Amino acid sequence: MGEVTRREAMKAALKAGAYATPVVLSATVPQMVSAATPPLSADLTITKAVDIPAPAVGANVTFTLVVNNRGPAVATGVVVTDLLPAGLTFVSSSTLQGSYSAATGLWTIGTLAIGARAMLTLVATAAIVGVTVNTATVRADQGDPDLSNNSAMVRVTVGAVPAADLGLTKTVDNATPNIGDVVTFTLTLTNAGPSAASGVQVTDVLPVGLTFLSATPSGAYVSATGVWTVGTLANGATTTLAIRATVASAGAKTNTATISASALPDPVTTNNTASATVTPQQADLGLTKTVDKLAPDLFSTVVFTLTLTNNGPNSATGVTVTDALPAGVIFVSSMPSQGSYNAVTGLWTVGAMANGATATLKITVTVGVAALPSATNTANVSHSDQIDPVPGNNSASATVNPRSADIEVTKALGNEAPVRGETLTYQVSVRNIGPNDATGVAVTDPIPANLGGGAVTVVDQGTYSSVTGIWSIGSLSAGGASVSLFLQGSYDGPITNTATRTASNPPDPNTSNDSQTVTLPTP
Repeated sequence: MGEVTRREAMKAALKAGAYATPVVLSATVPQMVSAATPPLSADLTITKAVDIPAPAVGANVTFTLVVNNRGPAVATGVVVTDLLPAGLTFVSSSTLQGSYSAATGLWTIGTLAIGARAMLTLVATAAIVGVTVNTATVRADQGDPDLSNNSAMVRVTVGAVPAADLGLTKTVDNATPNIGDVVTFTLTLTNAGPSAASGVQVTDVLPVGLTFLSATPSGAYVSATGVWTVGTLANGATTTLAIRATVASAGAKTNTATISASALPDPVTTNNTASATVTPQQADLGLTKTVDKLAPDLFSTVVFTLTLTNNGPNSATGVTVTDALPAGVIFVSSMPSQGSYNAVTGLWTVGAMANGATATLKITVTVGVAALPSATNTANVSHSDQIDPVPGNNSASATVNPRSADIEVTKALGNEAPVRGETLTYQVSVRNIGPNDATGVAVTDPIPANLGGGAVTVVDQGTYSSVTGIWSIGSLSAGGASVSLFLQGSYDGPITNTATRTASNPPDPNTSNDSQTVTLPTP
């Protein structure tokens, strides 16, 4: 058999799988030295573990891969294939030997000595809910006598994100308090799950105009910061916080609470804030005042009428009005439509008034001389439990200008140093200083006994009776109108002559100038 023929036969035998059967060569074939050299092999093993086998969506997991070379040969060209599957998003890798490519999933280790091991950590984010299988496989240039340990698989079950739907509501026990009232805000915090909540905080800072008094529970709420530290709240659980505060000023005040911290995500944030508003009650109390006589006569009576109206929008309680009578008027009586009036203190205790209600007080007084030239009676709303949004109408006044006429009488002597038998002339002047016109004015000036020779009288206005000594003047205009009376006779002895206002209307408020006397000694 030729050489070519023998080669053909060997090829055919190899193809037929007859390599296990000894091939007998012809004697013509040159003798070959046969030595059995076993091929190199390295038994590589790989293990894989994950720190969180059941993470939530969004959580990071760490895979740890360990490759060992059990020999008997040094392994070269060692490569691990670990391409992260869909649902796991690469974050980072770390190894002390070789390098890892997240794009190809290849961890190129290189050479691994007998008994040596290499480790790789992969951090990935669980991105999709469901079961994710991650497999890693190792290979090398050498044959591996045991392929059963060349692959490692871990199963990751990704669940929904743990969440706690925290809902907050807020109420107030009195939405329309008065200034100075104490109100209680109640916060109710509920965990609608599905998980227990931890690290929960609620922030509730009282607005300006509300003064903190206390909180229940007191230890978990800090009024300075407004932080209510709730802590842990089980799924389905509810907890409350009551805050007591004093209403210190007018105007609507909204108290808002907000869930400010929680360790778990909150899937429904629209219920994380709650508010309650208090609007202090308001009652616009308006006061008016009138008097039945603006220019009464002195010593006559007048009636002041106070009218108090509640213009709302709320009812008024605890209402008082102060009306202290001015100097010059003397209290006679009072007639309130409701409540009572104290003439000594001037306090009208009105009490409660519905929105739109009206109350009146009539005060009757006598006008005295001290009321001249005018007397103003002023009333003020002194208290109401409710705030008054329009304080400009809380005061009202009425003024009386009593009618009076200050009649001034003066007397002058024509010659202040006469001698016996000399003719004397007295001039009596009467002037109306006002402020009103006078009627029925009369002055009495008897003729002196020692004014002899038959006294002669001359008057500018009116008539004079030498018998009674009465000078009936009649009317005298205000503003300084003046008339005179002249008495004339001879000086026959000591004379004391007095002229006095004895009648006028309206009353004369000033009697100090109603009379004047002139005296002459014995000649």
